[in-house]
Parts: sequence; structure tokens; C-alpha cells
Amino acid sequence: MIIHTMWIGSEIPIKYHSNLDKFRMLNPGFQHMHWGENDIISIFKYFNLIELYNSMPSFITKFNLAKYAILDKFGGIFTDLDIQWKKSFIEIMNDQEFNDIDILLTHPVDTAHYYINDQAVNLLDDPFIIARPNLLSQCLDFRFKRELRIDPETKAVHKAEPIGPFLLTEWIYANQIKHRAFSQTAFLSLNGFYGYHEQLDLWNK
Repeated sequence: MIIHTMWIGSEIPIKYHSNLDKFRMLNPGFQHMHWGENDIISIFKYFNLIELYNSMPSFITKFNLAKYAILDKFGGIFTDLDIQWKKSFIEIMNDQEFNDIDILLTHPVDTAHYYINDQAVNLLDDPFIIARPNLLSQCLDFRFKRELRIDPETKAVHKAEPIGPFLLTEWIYANQIKHRAFSQTAFLSLNGFYGYHEQLDLWNK
């Protein structure tokens, strides 16, 4: 299985090099592919996504588009570089029974706070994904079919994000994709069992 990482727009910050070294040490049997700006342009050409990439409104949506395209073509594991891992990905896959599902990911908070058809669900998140190949292009196509979600309590319209966790969540539930998600708060907090996700605090503020 392949572990994918990506950094675009600048050099990888020095503080993340130790994260790279650590997860390579924890996962010696895995192939590692690191993606830079020139690499992702090639994947966009492969999927005919250059026009969509250029139309994306922000850096993060472009990053997510690349992430989903890479996982669709190759499958495997994607990890953000700001996650300090303590456990091997084999251990995580065994814990979460990946053999019985198509995609494993995380949710950033422990309480259900996202509504689909008036049902509260945990928002699914994508700093860490394990996915089978030929899967996530379906999520990219789903962006044309999605409807704005309204919180039945506040009547607020949820963020209509073109590519990212909101789209991912809606696609998985709408299409009954076989998935499992573990809590970042429990497993990737400062003293998390699997490691520490630096950006987790942004979700919980």
C-alpha cells in the first residue's frame, strides 16, 4: 500500500520533517509518494481536472481536489504532514477493520453537529484517509448533485464547500459508502492514542 503526502506552494516547513521521519520509521513496509506542485498538475491532466483546479476559489479546495484525485488513482493512505503519528498504519487499519470498508477517515469533534435530512451526523474530515482506488472520483462528481443543508435548530445554511469535508460527508451518507471514522479528539489530540493532529484545535474552538 502507498502512503501519500503533499505540500504545495513552498518548501516543507522544517518542523514537519520530523513527522515525515517518524511515520516512515513506523511503516517500513509501505511505499511513500510525496506530491509537489508539478506532480499534482500531472494528476490533474490525467483526470482532465485542470479547468476545475483553476476554478477552485481557495488553496485548501485545490489541495483537497489533488488529495481526492491521487487517492482515486492509486488508493492507499493520505496523511497531512502536521500529524505526529505514534502508531503504525497497519495497527490503525486493524483497529478500525479496514478490510470490511471502502474508506477510513476521521471526524474532528465528538458530538454530532451536522445535519443531513434533519438527522444529526458527525462531520467527516480528511487530514487522514485510507481509501480503495477508483472511489473518490465519485465524490468529485457528486458536487454537482448536492443540495444546501439547513440546520433544523438554527435554520442556518451549512457551508457550501466545493471540495472538502462537507462534500465528503454528504457523498458518503447519500451513497451509503462503506466507511468508518474515528474521533480526532480521542485518537489524535495532544495525548491521542494514535498521535497528535496540530490543526485539531482549530475545529474545537
